[in-house]
Amino acid sequence: MRPSLPLKLLLAVLAGLLLALPTLFPALFPLAWVAFVPLLSALESSRLRTSYLLGAVMGLVVWTLSTYWTVEFVTLFKGWAQPWSGLAGMLFWFYAAQLFAVIAVLYQWLRRWSGVGELLVFPPVVVVVFALYPMLFNARLGEWQVGFPLALQGADITGAYGIDLMIALCNVLVYSLLRRDWAGARRWGLAAAVLPLAGWFAYGLHALHQWDERIAEWEARPIGLVQPDDAVSIEIPLPPPGYTRAAPREMEMTERLAEAGAELVIWPEARYKGYFHEPHVAAAYRKRVAELGVELLFHDLELEDVDGARLYYNAAALLSGEGELTAHYRKIKRMAFGEYTPVFSQVPLLRELVSGFFGDFTTELTPGEVMVSADAAGMRLVPRICYESTYPAFIAASIGEKPAGAVLVVLSQNGWFGETHQPFQHLRTSSLRAVENRVPMIHSINNGPSAVFAPSGRVIHSTDAFQRSETLVRVPYDPTSGGSFYTRHPRLFLNAVCAVFLLLVLLACINRARRQRGPR
Repeated sequence: MRPSLPLKLLLAVLAGLLLALPTLFPALFPLAWVAFVPLLSALESSRLRTSYLLGAVMGLVVWTLSTYWTVEFVTLFKGWAQPWSGLAGMLFWFYAAQLFAVIAVLYQWLRRWSGVGELLVFPPVVVVVFALYPMLFNARLGEWQVGFPLALQGADITGAYGIDLMIALCNVLVYSLLRRDWAGARRWGLAAAVLPLAGWFAYGLHALHQWDERIAEWEARPIGLVQPDDAVSIEIPLPPPGYTRAAPREMEMTERLAEAGAELVIWPEARYKGYFHEPHVAAAYRKRVAELGVELLFHDLELEDVDGARLYYNAAALLSGEGELTAHYRKIKRMAFGEYTPVFSQVPLLRELVSGFFGDFTTELTPGEVMVSADAAGMRLVPRICYESTYPAFIAASIGEKPAGAVLVVLSQNGWFGETHQPFQHLRTSSLRAVENRVPMIHSINNGPSAVFAPSGRVIHSTDAFQRSETLVRVPYDPTSGGSFYTRHPRLFLNAVCAVFLLLVLLACINRARRQRGPR
């Protein structure tokens, strides 16, 4: 008996709930490994139009729950009240939901025409769509599994996409087992599908144990993390009462961390500090840092006049213990609609319309061009800014130049999302970059939580969110360690999966053409 459409819709809603909950509560990570099972059951014998509907319903549930903070985001940066911020959120959720609709339709079409069973069709479809579907906030299934370190270790070979593949494979395997259709060759297919999962977790068990032992023997470096918890502002904010641009609150916190023994202090992303634009601010920073004898990595908005045009950069600077500027990084990967307007920025009329809609929040930032790393506190820092941490291949390329001794440092300002789950989600997403490249990672977030991750993905230290703090953390470090197979070949696994997907599409097209021609 085929399930009715209402029952299928309920199954799609259930699938969305199972997949969304781990994004909010990491301890529920096992749900993702069976979340697609209700959807696969609903898709059985469904037409393409119904499949699209079921996938879209699952997607709406996933994104509405996991990115509920979109409404808060619009309210804070635009100042809109309900229902307008809610409408903006719904538009985003509807667009994002198409990711799951595409998965459902492609899966049904390929399963029907390729002549290949669901065990070989579903995993590559999931990986390819998650990798290629354009999203404002990049997301991958594997990045929602940080509470499951055993499943993360293979990312040093495949990147997050390997975890995506294993999650999809587990889902379709469970679905196939529940169908109890184990006759003949299908039984051997099910048995063969278990092997990649068994190998993945066997490698994870071995690698996790090995890295835990290695890290325990490493030297620890004292690093200070400043978490100012500043309120966000569209306009360039004035310093808090009692402070100036030349002597900000962060410098006062840095003084205490230096006294506690910090060799390097890290400030998070900020709206504007004035270091690059106001000479007296730069002079004050150099003088105070030299007096403290501590190295300082911080973020600032940089302004530059070129041929009569003013260019804005999202930048980071590193000052040595003598107060000298030793590294200067300009953000390369900009955030769409936050730091630039894709497509629209190339058309003057559209650019004006979008700027009028989004306001100052879309000040066009110029992308940097140079990968930067620098030595500090006896380590080689690789500084990156905010959502750059969600681009796995980009981070691998950043570290791949000189992987030995690298420490990835991410500076973020997540106050635009209010006191929601978003900063936690961003932190968990970026933490997988540590495993992929087998380097320690420090993620400093203005409103917290800030954290330090070991190359195994384990949390070394995490601060409380939504409060001001200054923290001294001892970061394990080995100057000879760093880099992985994924660091050297960040696109290899995804390209291989894409090749399999294209082969399935080719088979489906050939079989469909033959079916339409009919017997001769």
